[in-house]
Amino acid sequence: MALQTLDLATDARAQTQTVTGVDSTDGLVITLAPGTSAVLLYATHACSWRWNASDDLVPMPTTTWFALPGLAAGGLAASTRLEVRADSSSAAVSVAVA
Repeated sequence: MALQTLDLATDARAQTQTVTGVDSTDGLVITLAPGTSAVLLYATHACSWRWNASDDLVPMPTTTWFALPGLAAGGLAASTRLEVRADSSSAAVSVAVA
């Protein structure tokens, strides 16, 4: 499956989006808007996440909402890339931002 993208930087309102078919090869790249102060992830199967392509992937909980650490008070200073990859089987990933 090809890389999937979700651009949440073009809409500053709080929102939740779900992407199906997130795999371990290409995964999902989410673009977050400046000022985003909270990011929650939910995955149907085991997944990992990272802020930058150069970072190590970090396992995240499965079938429960997970708040990403590392957001400073006041939200993100600039548009930011977030990557999610399934650990093995394909997953559906929901992203909620505020």
